[in-house]
Amino acid sequence: MTNKRVRFHRVVSYEFALGLNASAIPLEHGPSIGLVGPALHIRTSKIKKKQTHSFKRSSLRRYDKQQRLQLLQEAGVPMKEIVDFCVEALDIRISRSSSRRKTSKQRSYLVARNTEINENANITYN
Repeated sequence: MTNKRVRFHRVVSYEFALGLNASAIPLEHGPSIGLVGPALHIRTSKIKKKQTHSFKRSSLRRYDKQQRLQLLQEAGVPMKEIVDFCVEALDIRISRSSSRRKTSKQRSYLVARNTEINENANITYN
């Protein structure tokens, strides 16, 4: 087996503003906060040979419900708007949940259907 390597010579960093974002719906209750608008800053820099092994993998920064509420309050968003955002996020979570159940039921039906077809056709898989 041959070892394959990939090398990168440049890294590009994009910085965005933080704000209300319907595509960043949290799994728990609370308003949705995520990256909004176009990139505020774009930085490109070279990667030196010695740097290639020094990068540490990091995870996405997630805010809990209290932190999200605090961010909005500090930004001067009125409490009524925050509540409206929470209700909107809840509606989206409910909608996504019901569509996942439908998809799961459809898959279960298709698996059962295909299994029955294969059994009736005397098809065996080794």
